[in-house]
Amino acid sequence: MQIVISMAFVTLLFLLAAVFANPAGVLAQGGPKTETKYMTVRTFPLENGKSIDEVIIHGPSKPPAGYEAERASVIIPNPSAAAKTLTVPAYNWVFGCSAVSGSMIAAYYDRTGYPNMYTGPTDGGVMPLDNSVWGTWSDGVDTYPNIPLAASRNGVDGRSTRGSIDDYWIRYESAAKDPFIAKGWVEHAWGDAIGDYMKTSQSKYNNRDGSTSFYTWTSDPGPLTCADMVVNKIHTRDGTYGRKLFYEARGYTVTDCYSRKTSNTIAGGFSFANYKAQIDAGRPVMINLAGHTVVGVGYNDPNTVYLHDTWDYSTHSMKWGGSYAGMQMQSVSIVNPASSSGGGFNSQFNGSAAGWAGVKGAWTNYASMYYRSAGLANKVASAKHANNYKNFAYVVRMKRSGACVSCANHIVIRGKPASLALDFNWQPSYVFQYNNKGQFSVWKISSAGGKTALKAWTSSAHIVKNGWNTLKVIANGASLKFYINNKLVWSGSDLTLTTGQVGFGFRRDGRAGSLDVDWARLSMLGAEALPFDEADGQGMELPADAADATP
Repeated sequence: MQIVISMAFVTLLFLLAAVFANPAGVLAQGGPKTETKYMTVRTFPLENGKSIDEVIIHGPSKPPAGYEAERASVIIPNPSAAAKTLTVPAYNWVFGCSAVSGSMIAAYYDRTGYPNMYTGPTDGGVMPLDNSVWGTWSDGVDTYPNIPLAASRNGVDGRSTRGSIDDYWIRYESAAKDPFIAKGWVEHAWGDAIGDYMKTSQSKYNNRDGSTSFYTWTSDPGPLTCADMVVNKIHTRDGTYGRKLFYEARGYTVTDCYSRKTSNTIAGGFSFANYKAQIDAGRPVMINLAGHTVVGVGYNDPNTVYLHDTWDYSTHSMKWGGSYAGMQMQSVSIVNPASSSGGGFNSQFNGSAAGWAGVKGAWTNYASMYYRSAGLANKVASAKHANNYKNFAYVVRMKRSGACVSCANHIVIRGKPASLALDFNWQPSYVFQYNNKGQFSVWKISSAGGKTALKAWTSSAHIVKNGWNTLKVIANGASLKFYINNKLVWSGSDLTLTTGQVGFGFRRDGRAGSLDVDWARLSMLGAEALPFDEADGQGMELPADAADATP
């Protein structure tokens, strides 16, 4: 029997072989690789005449020697029109600098109104400011920290099955097949570690252990958007696109999503002014150097970048467009979650208080930095946001000045500011408050003005007396959870009030005092209830006369 095989069939076989040999979907033809110690670059031409650079970052797990002075930690200046810094967690290197940087940014969002980024058992479901709580592990060559948001691992943070480290890691710079491939077990399901989605350390995406791939336009200074990545079939292994996938897997919608070369590498690239705009909007920036990924957390004019470098818990600095630890700034990876999945807000008060209005007392956008009021003598001064909200995470950073340390400062939820009690409290509402004596309480105010203490005045070591404090409420149906500086201080259940407006305010006596609000954010929760954990660090309840007995 004669068998005739057509050329079309042979071509099809070659195409299928290419697909299965290259599941990452990388462009088929590319130029020669340019290798440096911690970075590999390759350029791929496109049919439209443009080209794309593939940059694989496999930055060092420890800081390079000889740059100790350049890496000295810095003292952050007080906020001003020329300087701003975000409170971003700082984590140490594990699995890859890009994954750790991605986890720092995700942890920042977890602590500032996006509570589903991390839902593990540690710290009441709030990602901590450093990774010390999880200890370390060894691959037989080096010792690394555990950071479940960057890379999951069996036996860590309540996990009882294999995770990122178990499935993908051998040792730093290893190009061998991942353990789950070599040993034939089933790969874990992704869900809680951003490094999985970024394809960090995964051999089937051609990433050696510790490395992550990013793409930018070669000679176009504009952004290579996530939509562009899909069109050019590079989204399956790009680290920026992976960050988008992680946010979406956690239930959040992504707005801006792109990689872009910085202005020092190409005229018209991502500039210091662009960087400042991101920080002013409350968004940390992932910065790719020539072999390392860091997180930009703040700035100081005219050109200073404050950053976390994945090698310690300190804040460091570099000049925009310069180098850090011997590695030149190259590009940024921007992935911004929407304010909410359905109508929340992110109010930074940097020159605008859009959506806000005073209820009682005069409120101004002081120095284009804070929303401020000098209050009312023996009354409650408050401000409201325009919309009604039902299930949400609401977070506000505030600071109280003045001589009255027992006077209450508060956030209010599910309230009706159009109806006020004699002391100008909203009726009805839930009120979560603290004072500069280091005490907090939670109250329910009825439509008739009756006040019920859901949690009487209680001392808490988590309150920063006379300093900045971040108050957060997660309201999901009857479940109410209250946090001070991201420590769960009380949780309870009450379904009296199901919807209403949110706001903040304070009470003062006859002496002068003021309240500064640095920012306020609200993120809507979906229909699925978040895990309800027990209260942590509730403190010691005080007798009724230890503080003002009512809001």
